[in-house]
Amino acid sequence: GAGYWLQLEVQDACGWALLKEAPLAAQVIAQFFAGSFVFYAAHWLLHTRLLWEIHKVHHAAETMTMANNFRAHPVTHAVRGVLEAFAGAALGIHPAVILAYLAVTGTAVVWQHCDVDWRLPWLERFVFIGAAAHRIHHSRVERYYNTNLGILVFWDWLFGTLASDPAPFALPIGVDDPAHNRSGAAREMISVEAVELRTLWRAALSVF
Repeated sequence: GAGYWLQLEVQDACGWALLKEAPLAAQVIAQFFAGSFVFYAAHWLLHTRLLWEIHKVHHAAETMTMANNFRAHPVTHAVRGVLEAFAGAALGIHPAVILAYLAVTGTAVVWQHCDVDWRLPWLERFVFIGAAAHRIHHSRVERYYNTNLGILVFWDWLFGTLASDPAPFALPIGVDDPAHNRSGAAREMISVEAVELRTLWRAALSVF
């Protein structure tokens, strides 16, 4: 619903609807590439010094489960959701296509957080970042911190962030930060916001 409303607002305000009359197949392809690129870019941004403290809530989980996909600060969910919807809306892609995209990618990101080796070598090597690759992303191994950021393998391959490990399911996951997993969820959400604001303030001072 939010995506549909956003599409109408964008078209009314900017007149953007480049693919409104395009064939359905073209809209589907465009949405998957545009939406997944925005997902990759937003995820990369969350791993920068500016936003890492608030994204750390997600990475602090010490076991991989499907529920980990939803263990994230509300701010990160909101920002990424709006940006992904905006990509399709700006192109004039039909709302049904956007909903189909969200259904497929929503399933994919839940799959990414499973602690299960699905053994789908072709699919996980050439199409989707699967559970094995995303576990590498969540590992405590420093060289893997900024790898396997996307949904589609293509973007990580293109930008040089694709990584593999001979034993991904043996990697320890989580973050080395005593502020996490030691108190209630509400307290932790508030505390990370304070840390994030201090980080942004220091970054602003360094610029000016």
